[in-house]
Amino acid sequence: MSQASGRRITGLSKSIIKHGSRRSVRTIDVLKAGKQIQRRENVNVKRQSCIQEMSAEDRGAVESMLVDVDVDIESIPYTAPPGEEGVDLSHEGGEYEVFEGLGQQMADLSGYCYVDPRTRTDRIDVQNANWNLQMEHLVNAYLDYRTRDCGDGMPSVSRDEHPCNADNLILQNIELVDIFSRKCASPQPLPSHKFPNESLIYHGYLGCSPLLPTVAISLRTLAAYRQSHRTCPRFSIQAQCKALCHLHDIPYRPYFQTQFSDAYDVYLEILHRVDSIIKAALKRDIPDYIGLL
Repeated sequence: MSQASGRRITGLSKSIIKHGSRRSVRTIDVLKAGKQIQRRENVNVKRQSCIQEMSAEDRGAVESMLVDVDVDIESIPYTAPPGEEGVDLSHEGGEYEVFEGLGQQMADLSGYCYVDPRTRTDRIDVQNANWNLQMEHLVNAYLDYRTRDCGDGMPSVSRDEHPCNADNLILQNIELVDIFSRKCASPQPLPSHKFPNESLIYHGYLGCSPLLPTVAISLRTLAAYRQSHRTCPRFSIQAQCKALCHLHDIPYRPYFQTQFSDAYDVYLEILHRVDSIIKAALKRDIPDYIGLL
C-alpha cells in the first residue's frame, strides 16, 4: 500500500490574508474557506442592523436593490425606523378601519371614549394665542433683564426681593440649556410675575412652551444664534441644536429642533416689539418720518 502523501493540496481551501485598517491601526485577518457560512451570517447581521436604522424610504430603496440581485429579504425582521414608530395607515388598504374598530372595542370595554377633534393648525393657533396673551409682560421682563445684564448675557438676580409662592407659578425641575452648560433647576418667581416665562426671563432664560415649560433656553444662546444666522444664513436651527448636543455630550433628538425653534420665534417677536417701542419713543413709527426731522 502506498503511503498517504503529506503534501497539502492548494485550491479553494487555501486561506486568504486580509489587510485592513481600523481606527488608524493596521489589521491583518485570516479568512478560511471553511468558515464561509459563519462569515455570511455575520454579514447578514450587519446588513440587517444597517437597514433597520434607515428611514422607510431608504429602506424600501435598499430592499428593491437586494431583490434585484436575488437576496432574500423575507428573513429581515421588520422594525419601525427611528422617529417613525407610528403605524403607516392607508385608507385603500383597510388598515385604518381595522385600527379604528379595535380602538372602538377598547373604548367600549373601558367605558371611556375620547376623540380629539383638534388639528395641527388648531394646536398652533392655541399656542400662539397663549403667547400673545403674555407677550406684553414678556417684553417688560426682557427690558428689565437687559438693565440687569452683567456683561456676559446673564442677569444679576436680586437677593432682597422675596419669591412668590403662587401655585400657578411653580417652576420645578426646569431643564435650563445654555451654550456650555445644561442643568435642572427651580427658578423662583417674584410677586409681580404672572406667567412662568416672565419668571424665566427674569433669570435669563426663555421657555419652549407658553404655559407649562419644562425646557428653557438661555437668552444669550438665542442671541448668539441670531447673530450667527445673520452672518451665515445657511447655519440652520438643526445645526445649532446638534452643536449644543456635542457641547453637552448628549445624543441628538429631532424634538430638540422644535423646542429651539419655538423659543427662537418668541425671542424674535420680543425683539420686534422692543424695536417698535423704541421707534415710537423716537417718533419714527409714522410714514416719512425722515422728512419731519
